[in-house]
Amino acid sequence: MSPEGPAEKPIECAGAVVRDGAGRLLLVQRGRAPSAGLWSLPGGRVEPGETAAEAAAREVTEETGLVVEVHELLATVTGTGCMSSALTGCFLAMKPQEPLAAAAEALVAFGVAGEDAAEGARGPGSFHVGLYDALAALDPETLDGRARVDR
Repeated sequence: MSPEGPAEKPIECAGAVVRDGAGRLLLVQRGRAPSAGLWSLPGGRVEPGETAAEAAAREVTEETGLVVEVHELLATVTGTGCMSSALTGCFLAMKPQEPLAAAAEALVAFGVAGEDAAEGARGPGSFHVGLYDALAALDPETLDGRARVDR
């Protein structure tokens, strides 16, 4: 126990990166405080007894009406949130005047790398390593050919 009292239990949340066949990224405009009016990925709290993958799929349906499948491997490894945040920071450094576009492009790149990593993965361990490798192997031509971000 800390001197301040018992530590608060973290709130488990899940979000989803959803792309269509043309590679466009789905964003939702938040309707409630504290983020009302801001654009973000669909997502929210994980309910008791629910997996992160189930929560992500449920949140997409609740927020957009779309029914989606969550790639099982992305929900089995830790650190992907940190990886996507770091990648988003890199994209933002290159487009500081266009933060929404930079963030969307970063997440599309992360999705492309996730698809590449999943192709050769035998399970969560090889997927996680493969995700690092796929991110390192991304190049502008590959992204331009496989993804599109519309404003």
